[in-house]
Amino acid sequence: MRSTFLSYWIAYRFWKSKKSYSLINILTYVTFFGIMIAVAALIIVICVFNGFEHVIVSMTEVIYPDISITKADAKPFDINSLNLDKIKLINGISFIEPTIEATALARYDDEQIVVKVKGISTDGYNIQNIAPYVIYGEPKVTVLDSIPAVIIGSGVAHNLNVNINDYSRYLFLYSIKENSSQVSANALFTESACAVSGIFAVNQDYDNVYIYAPILEVQNLLGIGNNYSNIEINLAEGANLTKVKRELTKLLPKGFIVKDRQQQDELLYKILRNERLIVFILLAFIVLIASLNVISSLGLLLIDKQKRVQTLYALGMDISQLKKLFLREGAIIVLGGGVIGLLLGSVIAFLQLQFGIVPMQGGEMVGYQAYPIAFKFIDYFFIILLLVIISILLPRLTVKRIDKNFVSIRNN
Repeated sequence: MRSTFLSYWIAYRFWKSKKSYSLINILTYVTFFGIMIAVAALIIVICVFNGFEHVIVSMTEVIYPDISITKADAKPFDINSLNLDKIKLINGISFIEPTIEATALARYDDEQIVVKVKGISTDGYNIQNIAPYVIYGEPKVTVLDSIPAVIIGSGVAHNLNVNINDYSRYLFLYSIKENSSQVSANALFTESACAVSGIFAVNQDYDNVYIYAPILEVQNLLGIGNNYSNIEINLAEGANLTKVKRELTKLLPKGFIVKDRQQQDELLYKILRNERLIVFILLAFIVLIASLNVISSLGLLLIDKQKRVQTLYALGMDISQLKKLFLREGAIIVLGGGVIGLLLGSVIAFLQLQFGIVPMQGGEMVGYQAYPIAFKFIDYFFIILLLVIISILLPRLTVKRIDKNFVSIRNN
């Protein structure tokens, strides 16, 4: 322990002591501050990326429930085939809502597009979720005077040129009848006239295709009676997702599948993971490039301190101890600059989180005035691991020069 402390102390003295050439001092500090700035940039960018990821994931909470139960063949099913009473008793479940989702043709005046119609209850979990995102009108899916009220996405409203204030015009939904042998339009399609009560904006892909409607109206439109396509489950705060999924799987009959939010949109989460990995690799490569100066910096320092190295060798230090001395010199530069950069970047990110120093153009659309920030422990772990690996590997390329010829060169 004492010898290790002594070697670090000598390495620190070598770093801080006056060099024979000012160029060595300059190169050493350029290396130190280069690593510091690169690591600070790395943690700031990663925290901003985490913030955007949090924003995207929070939006999926509106679109996808914590857990979804569907049939493997994606067909509607009789809710009586499930034991909902036992499902409700599972610890961690706070809300269950049967829903139905289907593809339909939407027409408003002369405009028409293909949409996804989601049938929900009038006061359930889904209506509470979508309410904060309603930008025009009211979040209501009710039946007034035999006319169902629907909430449509902003993209649907734009593509159909919907005027939410014109109550004399209706939005028509059409669904193909199954097993119809007729060829006339009335025989092939089921029609539903709806009033638009509100327009929501969650994200562009969702807004362009989705319509929320009363569940009974969607069942009538599809002609499926009291059947549903999905059982949506919301979990209580702190609930164990894995445990709840396992218990649900045990209770469900064959042919049903249980998916959590990530499994319901695997592509999105896969893209987020890949983007995160690519961003980290690119920024880690910049840190590595900034750290390469350690090789030349230690090389010049080794030449500058050659006489002192010879003195230490004469006093009893062996070659391996001398190599460790300069390895620790490199570690001081890399880890010192890296740790300070990590702290500096964290402080800047924290200030952005608290005060929103850098505004984000168009952030009002997602409820953020400034660039979002989120901290994750795993990021700090991998950045520190990267710095440790660099501090171990790069200085070794220089200390190879320390051998008996190097320490005895002045003795001849």
